[in-house]
Amino acid sequence: MLVATLGGDTLAWSSPQIIALALAVPAVRHFWCGAQLVAPEPVLPLRLLDDGLDAGGHGVNFCQRRADLVRHLLHPAVVQEVSGLSPTAAGFTLMPLGCPAPPPAPWWRVGRSNGRDARGSG
Repeated sequence: MLVATLGGDTLAWSSPQIIALALAVPAVRHFWCGAQLVAPEPVLPLRLLDDGLDAGGHGVNFCQRRADLVRHLLHPAVVQEVSGLSPTAAGFTLMPLGCPAPPPAPWWRVGRSNGRDARGSG
């Protein structure tokens, strides 16, 4: 995130500081994860990721957060640039996308059909 923030405006993309920062971030992440593998009390206990279903949920959550980032940060900027609108006008243009989705079905109704619940009793 720091590379994307500083690159282009504050520092040139080809500057030594940006290149060093872009190379340092994966290295620091690699060493931090390696330290967590052998730590007696890691920040995130790795046994939490043993369950395949749970790990799949983490992957879906990661993708959803990236989609939220695009929706909240990048999409308004693109609308503003492409349409040539002011930030306020671009925000009003995107307001219909901010309407919430209908709520999910209540947990007690999931699995019911014809007045019977999932166990067959009604």
